[in-house]
Amino acid sequence: MVAAASVSPSATAEAVTVVEGVGDHGCEYMTGGIVIVLGTTGRNFGAGMSGGEAFVFDEDANFEQRCNKEMVELETVGPYDADVIRGYLEEHVQRTGSRKASELLDSWESVIPKFVKVMPSEYRRALEAQESPATNGVRLSVMPPSTRYVSTGRYVPSTTREKSAVHG
Repeated sequence: MVAAASVSPSATAEAVTVVEGVGDHGCEYMTGGIVIVLGTTGRNFGAGMSGGEAFVFDEDANFEQRCNKEMVELETVGPYDADVIRGYLEEHVQRTGSRKASELLDSWESVIPKFVKVMPSEYRRALEAQESPATNGVRLSVMPPSTRYVSTGRYVPSTTREKSAVHG
């Protein structure tokens, strides 16, 4: 069963959605908001995505092959984004009782490197332009510098590792 919670962040008017998996064409033509995917995705993720941000838990280390990178860039998740994701996962657990989100939170330090930030290229450029010298040094957004995403390998939940050690 896939649980989803739509969350209204207090700091912005953007929609936030947490899902535990998505089929083909996830976030296709997305124009704003935040999507957090806690499981696998189908093919063609992010096709036509022009705004907003998506964070995908790359549990099988194959997300890059399923993502349509014509309009988006894949980045590692920095400390600011990690805090945002964690806050929404905590709320997702409260609203839905999600075992998956709870397990990720319980292993937070080991799972956060497996999240991928999906950022539309043009959207990033627009946000960076807001911080140009033309703004007289006034920051109009909080955009941490990006780092290209590199897969850290397949995720194996700690409960699976413990069973393997006992039975293996």
